[in-house]
Amino acid sequence: MITVFVLIACDTWGKIPALVCAIFFACWWTAAAGVLTYDAPYLSLGNAYLGTWIATVCSYLILLDVMLWDGDGTEVEEGVPPAMVSENRVVTSNEPAQEVK
Repeated sequence: MITVFVLIACDTWGKIPALVCAIFFACWWTAAAGVLTYDAPYLSLGNAYLGTWIATVCSYLILLDVMLWDGDGTEVEEGVPPAMVSENRVVTSNEPAQEVK
């Protein structure tokens, strides 16, 4: 799970895998909130109750963020620092992305 969040934060994967994981976690946390806070064991307002609901809301915010991405998540943006190198592409500050052979 930590790997998924690191990959999302670093923009190192496309929109489809990010969307699949975001949908999975939204469903996962919705089910967890329903099971853990409506019947047992977290019925009173406390750390676990709040943590479960905060995680649920955050999972939907991540899903919304992924759904609002433009394109497929692999395009190169202008203004990227010259040291940024992406799989088979070198990005320089003055030129568009060039293929690396």
